[in-house]
Amino acid sequence: MGRAAHPHVRFPSPQETLAGLDLAADRWHTERLDAPRRAATGPDGQAATLVDHLVLVRRR
Repeated sequence: MGRAAHPHVRFPSPQETLAGLDLAADRWHTERLDAPRRAATGPDGQAATLVDHLVLVRRR
């Protein structure tokens, strides 16, 4: 199935996810806000590139 089967699906960016959390900037520090890519192989041997959205915050 995969992404090609659902081209209309859009996941929020890490920045959009963080904004949606509505965290008080004076109480939370953003440690990492990133979207690294990694290679993966599916169960039938198909190659793909996955994007992991990371939102890492630390309470002050």
